[in-house]
Amino acid sequence: MIRISEILYSLFIRPITLLLEVLFSVVYQAVPIPLVALTVMSIAVNLLVLPLYKRADELQKRAREKEAAVRPWADKIKKAFSGDERIMMLQTYYREMGYSPLESLKSSVSLLLQIPFFIAAYRMISSLVLLNGSSAGPIKDLGMPDAMLAIGSMHINVLPILMTAINILSGILFAKDKGLKDKLQLFITAGVFLVLLYNSPAGLVYYWTCNNIFSLLKNVVGLLHKDTKKSEKAPAKDPLQNKLFILCALMMSVFTGLCIPSDYLTRATETMLRVDHFVNPATYLYYSTATALGIFFVWCGIFFALSSHKKIMNTVLISISLLMVFNYFGQYTAYGDMTRFLTYVVDMPGSNARNIILSILATMAITILVVIVQKNRPKLLMSITAIMLLGFITFSSMNIIKTCNMVERQSYMPSYDVEPRFKLSSEGQNVVVVMLDRAQGCFFYGYMNENPDIAEQYEGFTYYSNCTSFGVCTNLGVPSLLGGYEYTPAEMNARSDEKLMDKHNEALLVMPTIFEENGYDVTLCNPTYANYMLIPDLSLFDGHPAIESYVTYTATNDYSDRIFESWDGIMKRDLFFYGLMFSCPEYVRPVLYDHGYYNDMNRRYSEEYVQRHYSASVAEGVSSEFIDANSALVHLADLTEINDNPNGDFIYLDTAAAHSPMLFSEPDYSISFDVDNTVYDAEHTDRFIFNGQEVPFTDYENMAHYQSAVVSYQELAAWFDYLKECGVYDNTRIIIVADHGGMMYLGPDSVDTSGLITSSFNPILLVKDFDSHEFTVSDEFMTNAETPYLATEGIIDNPVNPFTGNPLVTISEYDGDIIVSNSNLHNANINNGNTFLPDGWYRLNNREAPLNVNSWEYLGNW
Repeated sequence: MIRISEILYSLFIRPITLLLEVLFSVVYQAVPIPLVALTVMSIAVNLLVLPLYKRADELQKRAREKEAAVRPWADKIKKAFSGDERIMMLQTYYREMGYSPLESLKSSVSLLLQIPFFIAAYRMISSLVLLNGSSAGPIKDLGMPDAMLAIGSMHINVLPILMTAINILSGILFAKDKGLKDKLQLFITAGVFLVLLYNSPAGLVYYWTCNNIFSLLKNVVGLLHKDTKKSEKAPAKDPLQNKLFILCALMMSVFTGLCIPSDYLTRATETMLRVDHFVNPATYLYYSTATALGIFFVWCGIFFALSSHKKIMNTVLISISLLMVFNYFGQYTAYGDMTRFLTYVVDMPGSNARNIILSILATMAITILVVIVQKNRPKLLMSITAIMLLGFITFSSMNIIKTCNMVERQSYMPSYDVEPRFKLSSEGQNVVVVMLDRAQGCFFYGYMNENPDIAEQYEGFTYYSNCTSFGVCTNLGVPSLLGGYEYTPAEMNARSDEKLMDKHNEALLVMPTIFEENGYDVTLCNPTYANYMLIPDLSLFDGHPAIESYVTYTATNDYSDRIFESWDGIMKRDLFFYGLMFSCPEYVRPVLYDHGYYNDMNRRYSEEYVQRHYSASVAEGVSSEFIDANSALVHLADLTEINDNPNGDFIYLDTAAAHSPMLFSEPDYSISFDVDNTVYDAEHTDRFIFNGQEVPFTDYENMAHYQSAVVSYQELAAWFDYLKECGVYDNTRIIIVADHGGMMYLGPDSVDTSGLITSSFNPILLVKDFDSHEFTVSDEFMTNAETPYLATEGIIDNPVNPFTGNPLVTISEYDGDIIVSNSNLHNANINNGNTFLPDGWYRLNNREAPLNVNSWEYLGNW
């Protein structure tokens, strides 16, 4: 339930707070001195609102003149009449003179304007973390009262007293020719600010002192250029311009606060939904829309209402609004994958000269056109603005419906917030398949090179270094891993009369059904893309009583509440910034985006659940995606139950830990909010040797993916130690396999001009059989489609696909070519027809060197 106070805050205070935050952030990043940033922020804000105060002074002057004009006769009426007769006479007189007693409120306009600016500054500066402990001259801590004057054990705060003195002096100059009422108002206001700010942080008092100095200078200039003329008449009302402003302000608010953010949410709904805190992301559109209304309708409306040049202001606003539309639809740039924290995986690049020139030309053309139309046919502007407003409301409504429908489709998620149980038998033969999404096969060499205990940790495992997948993303690469060679992308396309989702579900059920039918208890954790949902729809397994299925992304997450609180705050603040960013020219976007901080200085000093990297060795924050994905691996031992099932147990666990790039503090690979591995990385470059060639990991993507995989291997190794203690390691077959590799640069032989990156088809494959104790490395060619055969080999007689009746086969029995899809269309909400959407296809001709581009043949795009 949204409270009235939140609505008022969003409309009146948050716009000013965001303005202050952006000003402070931009200045501080240029000159990292807090007092400089506060000073510039004060000057900028005062210059911005100067026309408001100037107009307010004019209103005050006009109100005083009108009050002075009616006072003589009003005093006579008050003396001559009494009771109801006096009231009726005064009302008649005031009506004839065009005066209302409410006119006296105009004398308080300046004070009323100060209130929201004071509240915004108080909230923003008081909570500014970087001020804590920062000193400036005699001020020891800008985050605390200044306490500059000490008398014995008592400390006196000097800045508030100085601020009040300046305020009183400014008031004396301003009210020199004013009445007692005006003077009292100014002095009482100065006293109120002294009481309110006396024990406030020195940084806040310094900012407000700067405001008072600016006000003092303004009043001095006013005295030196004293205007003795009577105030001008109020400008004639122009209903057309008033209506035009309302339409334009509403259109800008809807476009930036609702249209652009809702357009994004339709594409990102799945990534934002969480099992543990299930919140419809469309609810955050309230905050973005309310903030936009506060800026464009409320505060621009205040400027407009006080302006004596309404036609000019409308011309400017309409030009800006049309430029916003052009910037979004004409200069939209896809900057890559975005996390649910509204940050790009790869930082936003700067603009280029061509786009800057295009923006300047568009600005000139649109402004000239609006000036011409405003002069000759202003009603046409109203029609255009009204049509655009209606169009954006319609478009936004459609987006919200799409988002809500997606949320409704996944309304099952909260019921999955339970801890999984990994059941292993001490009597039968167990089979465990761990699907490490996107784990790069060749990266295991690096783990081996820097881990002298590899033979002990991975006792009994065989590492297959020449393993190939059939796709470069999960929806194309995982079906064959789940169901075998009948579910390669080419084979699935051949069954063109069936939906991809049905074929995927069929592949997902192959191994669980085989083991279930042979008396095994089956546990599935995060069954990949069940019912083609990113968060699996476990209803797929309702008809299988021996199958227990779980979603483990958050149920075991120690950081769950902290991650949600961080995300919730970011969505409430930054969803509007996302809309504003894309409505700005391309060369302005990096300033607003601010490396994903959106000029929120406090986020630079808090626990960040988005990792921002500065090199392959230095980063700040942690990845919530990794924390979520890795949580099950961290707690594997706690979640394991040993039983005496004579038939054994089958476990399938999908984890995206290796898919979630993140830097850790080396050499122990611990989670840290402040990572600097510069020295360690420089001393251990020799760990990355592939095909006898050292590959320098100077790229964040390579290094972060490698480190995420290493942590996954470490967590699994710890679990293996636990299984040995429990006596169930030898009777458990373990397969660690990935659906695909990653687009990692592994030297010039790994890429070609057609778009092929061979590492994309290089998944990890590690296999430990029953009672196996030696760690070995094999260069035998394998594919991840071997998984069902390897899982059932020797323990299930003549295993067959329960849906086709065909036997599970190994690579030596597979008579087809290794034909792979290079499509990266991973979104199952889009790539969900009967066949995969067209993209590039390749055939592997040399199975001895799958990482070499010369081993591949391009087959075309279909």
